[in-house]
Amino acid sequence: MKKLNLIIILLLSITACTKTYEQKNIKMEKYTPIKTSQKIYDSLHSAITKHDERALRRIFKEWQASFQSNNNEQISKHEITIEVFDLFLNFYGTTSKIFYEKEKSEYYIIQNKLQYGITESRNLRNINPETIKLYTISNFRPKINIDESKVLYLTPEYKHVFHTFLNMQDSVTLKHKVMSDEKQFKMLTELCPIKSNMVNHKYSLSIDPYVSSIIFNKNLRKARVDCMIQNHIGYALIYIKKGDQWILNESFETWIS
Repeated sequence: MKKLNLIIILLLSITACTKTYEQKNIKMEKYTPIKTSQKIYDSLHSAITKHDERALRRIFKEWQASFQSNNNEQISKHEITIEVFDLFLNFYGTTSKIFYEKEKSEYYIIQNKLQYGITESRNLRNINPETIKLYTISNFRPKINIDESKVLYLTPEYKHVFHTFLNMQDSVTLKHKVMSDEKQFKMLTELCPIKSNMVNHKYSLSIDPYVSSIIFNKNLRKARVDCMIQNHIGYALIYIKKGDQWILNESFETWIS
């Protein structure tokens, strides 16, 4: 009987020491767009069609000034968001430079959502991220280690405006109006990177690097960041947390298109 009680106490101790972290979809602090999508579109259309570089630059400056990075009070509400934001800052500010060179555009485009998950697996290298249940952090506006005046957060209204504008087609030739005009194309790409989808031939603003998911082990001391570099190469980066710092342990290619 004493042996049984000892086993029960031991199991309860182990259970108590194994902390579980809440996983859920998280919305960071809300924001109120200064301009509607239609007003942004009208300004963009006018600046581009008139070849008005000053007006175009004003649109980008207004976009940059409209959004601030998420504040620490909001980030610290959840243990998981603290780790996600710390890891993203580490990834973007240091290790991403190993894999790519910034395109020759003035602004950086940062994703507005990020998916995360937690796995029981100890071997993060061999997991398939597609089999892990993922949750979404929306209104994701991380602070990164570059000039804040050159950071654009791709909020839904700007994503919609640029996708619509970049894919306008001539009703007769079916050519993309903006992308087929050399001067208009140059005006835009000097300010922001643009990519094309080789499958559907659609254009959009380029987020490079783009993080598709961050997957942690169950005690949040190891993590795998899956990302896309240069819009056509998949990489996974394995991090280990030492003290309060995330340290890159290894990286490897996962796919190429």
